[in-house]
Amino acid sequence: MMGHTKEQVYNALESDFSALDQTRLSKDEQSILDAIGFEIVCAEDLLATTHLLPSDLSGYLIDLEINGWIKLSDKGYERV
Repeated sequence: MMGHTKEQVYNALESDFSALDQTRLSKDEQSILDAIGFEIVCAEDLLATTHLLPSDLSGYLIDLEINGWIKLSDKGYERV
């Protein structure tokens, strides 16, 4: 890639992969991430915000945590 530094190429590829990852999330998973934002949020607040059934929310939270999108702390869920 003439005229581009390695850092520019890396940043462009990283941006493309990040956008691809976003498209792999379901509508409900994306709504959970949106509800978490960049604050720590407890499950009860996520239930109220997303209007998902507790069993559905629990499953999505586990998937999001396994896939590295969020983590559970002693205060609630937060984005990674």
